[in-house]
Amino acid sequence: VISIDTTKPDVAQAALEAGAHVVNDVSGGTDSTLFDLAERYQAGYVLMHAQGSPKTMQDAPAYDDVVSEVLAFFDEQAKRLAERNLPKIWMDPGIGFGKTLEHNLALMQNLGNLRDDRWGILLGASRKSWIDKLCGAPSSEHRLGGSLAAAIEAARQGAEIIRAHDVRETVQALEVMEQLS
Repeated sequence: VISIDTTKPDVAQAALEAGAHVVNDVSGGTDSTLFDLAERYQAGYVLMHAQGSPKTMQDAPAYDDVVSEVLAFFDEQAKRLAERNLPKIWMDPGIGFGKTLEHNLALMQNLGNLRDDRWGILLGASRKSWIDKLCGAPSSEHRLGGSLAAAIEAARQGAEIIRAHDVRETVQALEVMEQLS
């Protein structure tokens, strides 16, 4: 399956014309043209949560209850997307996008609570800086162990898609987890 991560409709359209199967909207649904394109091409659609803009999102992320607020965002967006004829919808809690370490941990610990019959969960936690903050791995290349632990926990809590940099290792870890369950 080929997915295009973008905020730009022209990029999404070019990727869909070239055969992409999924539009991964990392803008948080701010441009409904991406909805239109996914519907027109009958592509799957991923909507990522992020607080603020890419330039400001890490300045001072603030939530009263990050899990409840992300779930409310998913619910609101699912109502908008229900009007569309999309083959599949996934929601991404946006680990590392407008969130502190504590926010990321709360979302990871409660990933199963974000699930709903209207959408699947996609998690992209691979090599993220929160792993460095937990384990002292400043180089993204040294975050494989943390990435695998996050992938296993996401799968355990029902995530349907796990975005990974180290695909072979992640698949192996998930296969072993499945056999041990």
